[in-house]
Amino acid sequence: MVASSIWFLVHVTIMLSEGKQLLNNSFHLIPQTAMIVMENYKAENVLSVATRNFHPDSVIGEGAFGRVYKGWVDGNTFAAAKWGTGLVIAIKRYKTQANKEWLTKINSLGKLCHPNIVKLIGYCIDKKHRLLVYEYMPHGSLDTHLFKRDSDFQPLSWKLRISIALGAAKGLAYLHC
Repeated sequence: MVASSIWFLVHVTIMLSEGKQLLNNSFHLIPQTAMIVMENYKAENVLSVATRNFHPDSVIGEGAFGRVYKGWVDGNTFAAAKWGTGLVIAIKRYKTQANKEWLTKINSLGKLCHPNIVKLIGYCIDKKHRLLVYEYMPHGSLDTHLFKRDSDFQPLSWKLRISIALGAAKGLAYLHC
């Protein structure tokens, strides 16, 4: 298993560094134990529709490597759903120079299943974009709750903060087994 993961990461990194296309407009679902390839799936178009063409109003976060958008898809077919209906997902659209980080996320999060670690549902690659599809966290990210400071925000209680710290520690312990 470890050898196949290393082979995959090295193979993909070499292909990308040589400018070769890894896959053409395909989307990969990542169930708990394996990756399923859906051939001829116009994933970029589906995810674009799901986020209203990556509209700024759909942005729910931003990091060093790209923006995170909220979108809706059909829970059974993974086709784009009407805005506000279906399965809510979070889509991280990576900047073009972040291939290494994108591959690292696929290789690590794709194999994990733990209640304290966000679930990676799938990924998409085409000529221009690198996308990761995550489960949607309806209450936002942890850092928002720990560090947000405005008049409408109620700070977390110490009891809840300790519970969160224990959950994070369990998640980290799981990652390092």
